[in-house]
Amino acid sequence: MSMAPYFKLRDDYTDKDGCQQIVLYYSNKGKNLRLDTGIHINEKFWSQEEQKVLSRASEAGLKPNDLNKKLSKKRNRVNQIIEEYHSQFNVSPPIAHVKTEFYSAAVKRQNEHDVISEMEEWIKRKEKKVDDVKIYQTVLNDIKELYPKGPLFFRQIDYDFKNKILDLWLAKDPPIQNTTINKRMTCLKIFLQEMVEEKKNDYVMFREFHTGLRGPKKKNVIIPTETEFKLLCNKKLTDPRLDFARDIFVLGCSTGLRFSDAIRLNEDNLRTIGKNHYIVTNIEKTEEEQIFIPLNEVSKFILAKHPDGIKKISNQKLNKALHDLFEELEFNTPEVRMEKYGKETIAKKEPKHKLMTMHSSRRFFISRCINDGQISLGNVMAWSSHTGKSVFDYIQKGVAGEDQMQKLYSGILRKPSVRKKKPVKKTTKKSKG
Repeated sequence: MSMAPYFKLRDDYTDKDGCQQIVLYYSNKGKNLRLDTGIHINEKFWSQEEQKVLSRASEAGLKPNDLNKKLSKKRNRVNQIIEEYHSQFNVSPPIAHVKTEFYSAAVKRQNEHDVISEMEEWIKRKEKKVDDVKIYQTVLNDIKELYPKGPLFFRQIDYDFKNKILDLWLAKDPPIQNTTINKRMTCLKIFLQEMVEEKKNDYVMFREFHTGLRGPKKKNVIIPTETEFKLLCNKKLTDPRLDFARDIFVLGCSTGLRFSDAIRLNEDNLRTIGKNHYIVTNIEKTEEEQIFIPLNEVSKFILAKHPDGIKKISNQKLNKALHDLFEELEFNTPEVRMEKYGKETIAKKEPKHKLMTMHSSRRFFISRCINDGQISLGNVMAWSSHTGKSVFDYIQKGVAGEDQMQKLYSGILRKPSVRKKKPVKKTTKKSKG
């Protein structure tokens, strides 16, 4: 038997604003169909008994009448589908039929754009523009694994889809790290957003997708030691690939520039003010208009090797070259890396050359300025374009700080004076004569 369609708040997902989605349920022969309404609301403004949004929802800036009209329209659509099917076959429609008919208007509105075919075409267009298109191809392969027969329409990218693909990622063997899963979700959302901008997708529930997975807690940053840095700067390299990777890394170690800003440098970014020389550039990540970074002996040397500017290279290719470079330099100190798979955290020990990336150079710069150079935090933040306490996450903590601690309070205490005892004169008894 089928039940009359009814609304209910979805209890398995709450967005960041504490709202739940109103879904429309239809049941037939023990099977349930959950239809998206696209309306999210706080449960205090919803009446399950009356099946409507309460009038006081206007307190939150909502329009209860408009929302209830929209819900009524959707339920009427389902009732119409049931009546039409029943009049023709004298039985209640199966849930697959109701789902297809309910979404038919959305399919027509989107001209039946298929997610899989659109993503295939999008990846081809992006191959020369996106640094790492492989992860997008991986996401596409995962979608094909979920829908081997296709098609998949944009209106089907709902919370059910999100849960399915998240379950797929969590069940992969070998397991995938949480950070990788989060990155895949971000890539999927980037693609879907571009489809919205191209007017091929007007179903935007994906904007609220979150995996709920957290990466491992912050650990001590992996950066070169002072000895390793000197070896890195002075080692003669015959492989031009490794030599170029070394130049960019050392430039980051001596300026604090991110990879995205370092590879954009050219002679237009160099400026002389008085007797001082600076890198003057805007910061891509923070959209800061201009920062001035003083040049030093090391950064001057690296920039002089590249008078026409740093040639373009992807971050992935650079990090691969850096791993090969650090391996050749025998940076093999064992380091512990924490990885998180779902709710399980695993500690893995790996050689240092596998864990350092271009970002390690920025961390080296900030740590060196504060721990060794005794440069004021204000200057470090100005050069590194930090605006808050996140700058402290870059500092190598608890390492080689003993001498600084000794110097910090040296000479504060006055040593107590020690009184010298007067020597005791020995007296001899005179003998009686």
